[in-house]
Amino acid sequence: MLRHFQLPEVLWDAYPNTFSGGEKLRLNLARALVRRPKLLLLDEPVASLDNRSKESVKEMVTGLKSRNQYARYFS
Repeated sequence: MLRHFQLPEVLWDAYPNTFSGGEKLRLNLARALVRRPKLLLLDEPVASLDNRSKESVKEMVTGLKSRNQYARYFS
């Protein structure tokens, strides 16, 4: 799951306070998806990210449809 969300292996055992904003968001998405929810609602998940990270996270959320999971984010 961590690899799917593009979290570098070097961070897998790191403390959360060492993560960037985008890495924290991807980590939280991975944590939420481990339980395979049928529906995931995200409230402004990319508001505080830089443009590159925003696009990356949007693509990941959109990609959930291919895994038979539904996610909706609001901005």
